[in-house]
Amino acid sequence: MNNNKISLKEILRSQGVRNVMFMFLAILVFIFLITIYNIMLLRSIGENVVRRGQVAAEKSGDEFNEFLSECSNSVSIAEYTLNDLIKNNRPEKDILAFIEQQDASLVNTIGADTTKLYAYIHGMIFDGEQGVIRKPDYVIGERPWYNEAMTAGGKFALVDPYKDVHTGKIVMTISKAMSDGKSVVALDVSLEYIQSVIESETQSNNNLKEMVLDSKGTVIAHTDTDEIGKNYTQETDTIGAVIAGKLSSAASSYFEFSFGGHGYTAYIVPIRGDWYSVSLLATADEYMPIRIMFLVTVLLSLFTLSALIIALIRYGRQGVFADRMNNQLSSAANIYLSLSDINLENMSLSQIKDINPEFVKNVSGDLGDVQGTFFKLMDGLPDNPTKQAAREFVDFSTLNERLADRDMLTLEYISFENKWVRARFLASERKPDGTLTHVLWMLEDITAEKCESDRLSKQAEKLTSQLSSAADIYISLCDLDIPNNSAVAIKNANPAIAKAVEAGKNDMQATFNKIMGGLPDTPTKQAALDFCDLSTIDEKLKDTNTVTVEYISYGNIWVRGRYVVSERDANGKVTHVLWMLENIDAEKRARDRLSAYAEKLNNQMSSIASIYMSAYDFDLANDTFSEVRATNSQVIDLIGGERSNAQQLLYVIMEKITDESAHEMVHEFMNLSTLEERLSNTKTITIEYLSNLKKWVRTRFIESERGADGELRHVLLVAEDIDKEKQERDKLTRQAEKLNNQMLSIASIYMSAYDFDLIKDAFSVVRATNPQITELLGENRSNAQQMLYYVMDNTIDESAKDAVHEFADLSTLNERLRDIKSITMEYQNKDKSWRRIRFIESERGPDGNLRHVVLVGEDIDAEKRERDKLTKQAEKLTSQLSSAADIYISLCDLDIPNNSAVAIKNANPAIAKAVEAGKNDMQATFNKIM
Repeated sequence: MNNNKISLKEILRSQGVRNVMFMFLAILVFIFLITIYNIMLLRSIGENVVRRGQVAAEKSGDEFNEFLSECSNSVSIAEYTLNDLIKNNRPEKDILAFIEQQDASLVNTIGADTTKLYAYIHGMIFDGEQGVIRKPDYVIGERPWYNEAMTAGGKFALVDPYKDVHTGKIVMTISKAMSDGKSVVALDVSLEYIQSVIESETQSNNNLKEMVLDSKGTVIAHTDTDEIGKNYTQETDTIGAVIAGKLSSAASSYFEFSFGGHGYTAYIVPIRGDWYSVSLLATADEYMPIRIMFLVTVLLSLFTLSALIIALIRYGRQGVFADRMNNQLSSAANIYLSLSDINLENMSLSQIKDINPEFVKNVSGDLGDVQGTFFKLMDGLPDNPTKQAAREFVDFSTLNERLADRDMLTLEYISFENKWVRARFLASERKPDGTLTHVLWMLEDITAEKCESDRLSKQAEKLTSQLSSAADIYISLCDLDIPNNSAVAIKNANPAIAKAVEAGKNDMQATFNKIMGGLPDTPTKQAALDFCDLSTIDEKLKDTNTVTVEYISYGNIWVRGRYVVSERDANGKVTHVLWMLENIDAEKRARDRLSAYAEKLNNQMSSIASIYMSAYDFDLANDTFSEVRATNSQVIDLIGGERSNAQQLLYVIMEKITDESAHEMVHEFMNLSTLEERLSNTKTITIEYLSNLKKWVRTRFIESERGADGELRHVLLVAEDIDKEKQERDKLTRQAEKLNNQMLSIASIYMSAYDFDLIKDAFSVVRATNPQITELLGENRSNAQQMLYYVMDNTIDESAKDAVHEFADLSTLNERLRDIKSITMEYQNKDKSWRRIRFIESERGPDGNLRHVVLVGEDIDAEKRERDKLTKQAEKLTSQLSSAADIYISLCDLDIPNNSAVAIKNANPAIAKAVEAGKNDMQATFNKIM
């Protein structure tokens, strides 16, 4: 090995053009590397900027979607109950009471941002705050929340936001049509919650602004509250106008632009209801620190390089290098299997440390042939993927090229006995032109290190992935050192908790006491304090690796706290745990609502089941069933203890308990394999049949449960004794047919006949022959009072309007028909023809109040005119007769068959008195007078 020193005179002599060029090249390389590094850093920051914008926009979008889901669920619950109230013809006060109660409870379920719940039912507005609103001039068809719900096909309609005139807040409406196809339930929701979300997102970054825009470019929420309500599509030469122009045409989820000499990055996330969550970041301020750092780094690098070159010239580059290598060589030799110096000029090898016995064992021949020896050694290695790389590694002919710009080469390969070896070539001497003359050959056994490294690497990757995934769902994640009562924060999303943990990380018990001691006074507070008592943690985690508590935290938010054991000592005592806090407020409140709802449904189910003779739950996938209610002793005996082979047992039972005439029909109805198809568009199917006891029974299949794939899994089979109902129904059917025939016969004498439902303010057509009225009515059958006035106003003569309006007032019918069955009115139409209309009592409720009346219309023009004609003739004859009577003392009309009389004139009081007394026996009166 060459140990010659280079003198100062030689160093000075070697300096010249070559060294100047080297120094200049070194500076250029360093500047190049720094430039590349900063470019990569700028790119990384740019990606981080985009990611921050994405996270901010997506978080706001997720918060908004979650908020809308809560509101939609509330509308669904209201719709479900209202459908039931409508179906059961419940009175207005019951509907209003439910809406008022539901409106009040929304403050607790959704939050104080809810404005109000209301519904359009029976032609009226039921408002949770204002009660029942009846406005004849209120045209529901002009209301967006009603129209959009009716055209939404049974789905939720999200009405574009507007400014509430009462509260001044930005409000949106969620509405949904109900099952009767006419009614709509709606919920007004304040968007102040969305405003608070985006304001909280931007508190820690003055360069970040967030906003929510609707599909028309209107600002729903904005970090700058002065921007709320603006329409950016109507602006020009503003940042808002730039963003609005990109809402639907952006090629990607984010875009960059310049405005007013400043750079910006905008990230757009579509959210529910064709709205957009937008984050806007001022990138100039974000990039300024790295640009300053880049300039400082370049200057420092130039200064450092200059100082280094001067130092190297001053102390001698080769001397420093040689000393350093000698020290390294002395220390390193102890860890190597083999350490040798190879002279590349004469291809000889000298030992610094004894050659590995395996090396000698597997090589035969003269070690003087160094290249051949190394090739032979590597060719003898076991066959594995590293063998070819090892042979190429020991090729001395390529060493100069491979070590041209470095001083060390390393390779790891599988050696003899399947041991992992790390081999190194280390440049130890070069010629002035840089050509290698000596290298060190080093061999190191790394089998244990490699195995342990691979194991730890895999374990670390797995744990890192798990911890990273887990941390995302938690408010706080800390590693607690139990013996030392200290903590290391892994994640703390809540600034208050982060500050408290950082301040008290060396006394975690005191920190816990402080955090939990300040919780609001609720039944869960003591449980939270007990949970955080670290002195009992061994007891809590004695037989498990995790324990959990749920409690109400600050701001009345439900939180789940959890300990997870991460390390125990040899005695099983807990030394380290992960402390996790998770926001479960939405989950907990949804859970509570579902529990209450499930309990309510269970009670309802129990109540419903009590009306049936029997009820059974069928598991279609497993062909089994279970009892819900069983009272039919015959069926109970037939079932016995069997709960499987549901289809077969069902056929056997039905064949024995049904009348023979119903066997085929019932057999087809009870086919479980066809239920999926028969219940595809309905929740229940029904059959009525005669039992073997000649009693009528009604049986229903009711959908109970469907899987995630929509496939039917469970159905209820219920049976009901309807014998009395069926007989009564058949009787009523016959009566109804008879009455219907009579009604049709009576109605045939009228031009029109309509049945009015006074409770629902609706009507139906019994008979209609007047094309003018039919055209005026159209398809509408609701708003009966309003429609009746409308038809009358367009058909009757102006002189009769007031009287007809008073007659047609449905609200006074109950009073006017209290003691009579009908009331009648005659009037003239616009064409001066006479009509007679009549209200006839049709149905009264148990309270005696009218529920239905029939309105009939009759053409009496010819009759009226004939009547008027006869009246005039009678008046004329009466006048003539009165004139003729003046010449008589007495003038009477005698009814000969009835032997009676009517006095027309009697001037003689005695005769008048006699006629009046005996007018029903005129013969006796005559005899008396004469």
